[in-house]
Amino acid sequence: MTSAAVTASTRRTRVRATAVALLGAVSVATLGACTLDGAPVRAPVSIDAGRYPTSPGPAEPDAATPGAVARLQSIRLADHVILTDEADPAFTSTSVMSIPLTSMKKVDLLMPGTEHIGAADAYRYGFSTVASDPKAPESSISHAVLAFADSASASAAAAQLAAAGRRASDGRTGVPIAGLPASAQVAQGPSAGVAESPATYVSMAFTPIGDTVVYTRVQDRSADRSRKVVVAAYDKQRAMLAGYRPDPGSEVDPHGLLRATLPDRSNALMAHIVVGRRGEAHFYDEPSKTLRTLEDLGIAESAKNLSQVYRAGSTEKARAWQRYLETSYAVDRRQEAAAPLDLPGVGCFYRRSSSVVCLMTVGEYVAEISATKLTDAHQQASAQYLILKKM
Repeated sequence: MTSAAVTASTRRTRVRATAVALLGAVSVATLGACTLDGAPVRAPVSIDAGRYPTSPGPAEPDAATPGAVARLQSIRLADHVILTDEADPAFTSTSVMSIPLTSMKKVDLLMPGTEHIGAADAYRYGFSTVASDPKAPESSISHAVLAFADSASASAAAAQLAAAGRRASDGRTGVPIAGLPASAQVAQGPSAGVAESPATYVSMAFTPIGDTVVYTRVQDRSADRSRKVVVAAYDKQRAMLAGYRPDPGSEVDPHGLLRATLPDRSNALMAHIVVGRRGEAHFYDEPSKTLRTLEDLGIAESAKNLSQVYRAGSTEKARAWQRYLETSYAVDRRQEAAAPLDLPGVGCFYRRSSSVVCLMTVGEYVAEISATKLTDAHQQASAQYLILKKM
């Protein structure tokens, strides 16, 4: 997510009558013209929800397949992974590669050439977070925690992953990095880009901790800085994992927040999931600031589906989170878009990709909608509003 504070220019009028679902559209009755005493009132309008449901959905089923369990554990693990700017305050520009690593195929997206390592069969789940330095885009960090079946397979995986990292560039070596334990497996040397300007250096470490592997890759103009950030990331991650115990439960949505979202009919990786507070912060620029904001506003989790829904500690705190979301889209925001008529608290805008985002607050709930067309965004926002009114 990206953005600078902009107040949405949206028409906010009060709906005075009860919403009634009818054939996918909801009519909201108001009086027309003027009353006999001359007081101006509104003509009838319709809240059009299109094909989208207008009532809270059923409870999300528990994770019952190996793939569903891996995704649930990956999402839970995100709450135990350091934020990129905790490793180094400069790494605040986050990446789409902050994702649950539900299989070695997903790990290969982060570390090409690793899908078929010998320890792949023992892989269980993981989570990655990626960011760059906005003042020096050539500087970046990739960090992940990968869980394996046992400590022996984690140690084997660390060695195999590091070997793959060294093969990625002829100039990389396994020279140890001072400050890491002897068990750390290392690949460091010039970056793989042949014609990179400015020239950069890469330090990578794969360090087993019990049945997990802590992975950090830092690219920077300074070899010394890249190594120091790898060590700082490991130290902070080791401390965080000290209290980590995988939750054996299979409940995806213990507080029913997914019921408030618009359902996603696809098998998207980031749908039908509930993400904890720290896990949510991984997806924002300035992740540590985002984490503090979520804490201050009483937001413990977010539900991700076709829409994304948050529950704050109060209506005022929900409005503050909507303002924070508006701010988070600064770089990606192109221009304002019309909001659905007569839906209070809804603001919409076009992204640079021309897709439309709508944000709304209903009581202590905040919802985020994204669509490729304005009409679809309006229908989703209308349905979402009606769902949240019934929560």
